[in-house]
Amino acid sequence: MRPRALVCMAMLVSLAACGTAELKPVTTPDPQILPQETPTPGPQQAGDTSGQAVTGAIKVLASSRFENYLYEIRRSFVGQFSDASVEFVFAPTAELRDRIGRGEPGDVFVADDEAAMATVVEADRMSDRAKTFARAEGRTFQVAVLKPAGNLPTSQRFVGVITGRFGQEAARRHGMEPAAA
Repeated sequence: MRPRALVCMAMLVSLAACGTAELKPVTTPDPQILPQETPTPGPQQAGDTSGQAVTGAIKVLASSRFENYLYEIRRSFVGQFSDASVEFVFAPTAELRDRIGRGEPGDVFVADDEAAMATVVEADRMSDRAKTFARAEGRTFQVAVLKPAGNLPTSQRFVGVITGRFGQEAARRHGMEPAAA
């Protein structure tokens, strides 16, 4: 055995022998493992789905500027709800607004432009009100569940992660100022 290993072994034996020392493992947080949060949906106009299972796929139409942020949100979400999956369609917000107006199917819309979100509201494509989740560069960022949402419970929970504590912390990490909770 190496001398260093023998010294370490002797120290461990002596600590264990005194009975008063408590050995605790030392861990370093892995940045790839994200904290889990049980997201809670906000008030729902389409009915309370909080008791329904969060399973199946949802399609999120999102501004390209949120790509890295939303990948982080998805890792946390599917870590919490392993039977759910999230597909993204990233494009400029104005393009997404037009596609939604023409009937593009989707479950959640994430916009970096309040005017685009207002247009989607006017087109009667939202199942719930838009929620502001962050701000940056003088812009307000909003998220909303679209209608008809193919998977309403999962869509609402995904929005809950974006607007909840984990989403706010992730917004900070991505250079955004979280909206007041």
